[in-house]
Amino acid sequence: MSGWCWGLINVGFLPPYSVKVSLGSVSNVNEAMDWLTYTYLYVRMRRNPTLYGIQYMEAEEDPNLTLRRKELIVQAAKSLDLAQMLRFDERTEYLYSTGESILFKNISSFDFLCKSCSLFC
Repeated sequence: MSGWCWGLINVGFLPPYSVKVSLGSVSNVNEAMDWLTYTYLYVRMRRNPTLYGIQYMEAEEDPNLTLRRKELIVQAAKSLDLAQMLRFDERTEYLYSTGESILFKNISSFDFLCKSCSLFC
């Protein structure tokens, strides 16, 4: 996993993402990419792309950061799948809620990291 993506995942991106999947608001990678455009993270990434490891030329060629958003969503989905917080089908790019995700939906407001989830699942 690239450094910029892992850094974003570690700063609290996963809990709200997993809740969106648990609630059924997001069911595939494209919907997750759309959801990401409504976050402050996306606004910051567009205003200062180099801070998030995006080269100037890459930001010029892809001003909506479509490729970076997809990379972030897929890597987060893989991490959440590994922690059994959701299921991610890489072939179809669909995201599925798990039985455990109901628990995570309720405790997501706490600082409950993916590593902790993987310990208990």
